[in-house]
Amino acid sequence: MALVVGVVVTVLSSVVPALRATRIAPIVALREGLTAAPRAGRGRIVFASLLCVLGAAILGYGLFGGASGSGAAATLGGGAVAVFLGVALFSPQLVRPLAWVIGAPLQRLAGVSGRLARENATRNPARTAVTAAALMIGVALVAFVSIFAAGLRGSIDRAVDRAFTGDLSVVDKSGFGETPLALAGALREVPGVGAVSGLRFAEAKVGRDTDATTVVGIDPATLARTYTLKWKDGSDATLARLGSDGVLADTGFSKKTKVGDRLSMLTTTGRRVTHTVRGILDEGSDFGLLGGGLVVPNDRLAADFGEKENEFVFLRFADGAPAAATRASIDRLLAARFPDAETQDREQVKETQAGEVNQLLYLIYALLALSVIVSLFGIVNTLALSIFERTRELGMLRAIGTSRRQVKRIVRLEAVITSLIGALLGLVLGVLFALAISRPLEEEGFRLTFPLTTLALLVAAAAAAGMVASLWPARRPARLDVLRALAYE
Repeated sequence: MALVVGVVVTVLSSVVPALRATRIAPIVALREGLTAAPRAGRGRIVFASLLCVLGAAILGYGLFGGASGSGAAATLGGGAVAVFLGVALFSPQLVRPLAWVIGAPLQRLAGVSGRLARENATRNPARTAVTAAALMIGVALVAFVSIFAAGLRGSIDRAVDRAFTGDLSVVDKSGFGETPLALAGALREVPGVGAVSGLRFAEAKVGRDTDATTVVGIDPATLARTYTLKWKDGSDATLARLGSDGVLADTGFSKKTKVGDRLSMLTTTGRRVTHTVRGILDEGSDFGLLGGGLVVPNDRLAADFGEKENEFVFLRFADGAPAAATRASIDRLLAARFPDAETQDREQVKETQAGEVNQLLYLIYALLALSVIVSLFGIVNTLALSIFERTRELGMLRAIGTSRRQVKRIVRLEAVITSLIGALLGLVLGVLFALAISRPLEEEGFRLTFPLTTLALLVAAAAAAGMVASLWPARRPARLDVLRALAYE
């Protein structure tokens, strides 16, 4: 598949240059020193605008059209591709104003070198736009992921502060395993422990649904003392009425579910069981740990799903119990009998959740770094071609007294301007994508957060990348022989 995609994309990318080459009149070859700078016609501008509108419509359908799973992901991906292509086709119209804004402070700092760099960047807007497009895509994706991850971390922190009313959480040290069933019983025997509540997780297919639904196992007798439940229909007293066939449904599971409904579930053990909805939770508004699925007692999760061990355990100290001494006693118990488990207070729970998000974030950053590297090669190629076309011009600059250092500075600043054009366009797209994706997640408690420091560092890194990409191309014009450059044809 990678081979097919690479060949197809390469061939498609050659179509427009091939068509343009067939339209060059033979007489053009007789015009010495002519460099063609194609201009975007009205048709291209209209097509780019329509492509952006179409991409936005596809994104909207993917977000609000009711699709789920891989279908929604494919729709969102198609819409994002259309938007990227539309912006890339329209970006030549934005090169001049963006170069003027970005180049203004550079001209003040570098004088004539900054002015020449800005003018060189706008000499062929189409080429500059194409060069910046690859960097635009990479920056857009990095910005989107950074904003989304910051919002996810902030939402989880708020959920922990609002919903977790216990004093400690006991989890497996690896973060992926389960805690032994005997652990919960041993914790209840520790002096100073008032309530212990274990949570388990499984999946089931409900009714005729083909997608799996999360099923959470709880201790009905103690959950309310360690976790704040938000109810749409019911109260904490409903937990005692779950019995052997009761289930709680979250509003995120199905907006049509109501108290009294009978739900048929196919469990992971292959059993078909039926439960009655006893209450409706409103955890979705808080991005809570129980949001988006069904809740059953732990004994039913063990009997019907085969889940007999807790994922983690919430516990609360007894009234008046010394917190430090009680936690020390728990830690000694864990070290002696359950060395794979550890205690976490509220802040440590937040750090653990943030660490899991960061692990995925760093992996995505590493993958996106490849697109940035590709964009750097594009900048190198563009600068090399531009310098080749301007050999005589650069020779003239050297003849009238421009130093080698100044010539290098012109090339480097031109690369910085091109990089910042791509970075700013990508930053805008990343913010817009994050705003679009966050809208449907607000009902689940997601709150959009903008990591301004990260975004600023992203723009600075783009400028630095452009500077690095210009190191090799800038050496050639600085070493030009003035007489040969002036005689160059």
